Amino acid sequence: MKIVNKLTVIALLAVTSFVNAGSYLSFFQPYVTPLTMGEEGVLRVGFSERNEIDVDESENIQLVMSLSQVKVKNNDLSLLSGDLLTYFEVIQDENELLFVQNKTIPGDARLLVSMPIEPLTAGEYGGFIINMLAGDITGGDAEVSAYRLIAEGNTSVQTIEKGTTEDGTWGETQVYEFTLTKKQRVKFISRSNKRHRLAIKDSDGNIVKQSGKAKKVTRLQKKLAKGVYTIEVASSKQGSFTLQYK
Repeated sequence: MKIVNKLTVIALLAVTSFVNAGSYLSFFQPYVTPLTMGEEGVLRVGFSERNEIDVDESENIQLVMSLSQVKVKNNDLSLLSGDLLTYFEVIQDENELLFVQNKTIPGDARLLVSMPIEPLTAGEYGGFIINMLAGDITGGDAEVSAYRLIAEGNTSVQTIEKGTTEDGTWGETQVYEFTLTKKQRVKFISRSNKRHRLAIKDSDGNIVKQSGKAKKVTRLQKKLAKGVYTIEVASSKQGSFTLQYK
């Protein structure tokens, strides 16, 4: 089980605005959290009217967001949040999200939209570009973007398959081997919030850390020397865990 930890992060931001018929429409604060394979990130962006002039629904403002090397978590649009959704309907077309105005936007509004995202390819830049379409209004577009380099990740996930025991409560013990190339802190984290019985043993079979006979945990950590180890895990229900080396 090898862990690769890359912290290289870069963000590229660009901002423009769109002026029409006395209103001043602009995006602001495009942002993407640091992205790591296997971990959830978040992107968000703001949209504002700065001249205190209402933008009537008939103006049909549309915002087109193109996602690159990321996707909305589980492709589930219900996970989007923010007050921008009060004034725009969201339509998804593969890696594009179209926000279509469906209500009058009050003057001087500052609206936000946020969504959980999943990175797709390590070593690539993940993020988005969004631009404003004027609809029936003649004029230019507004555009912002934000990207970050996707890191390889610093976790390895193993799946625990539920077994059977005499009382039908706890699954059979699963054994996983991992190797440390230097002295590191090992952290066990339940990804499913199910409780587990744990024991970490060295190559001679000696227990170096355990949860205790009666204690059932979701987290356990221990600083270990270089060497080969096994972790024995019993789970009450099917789930998964993460081992982190730091």
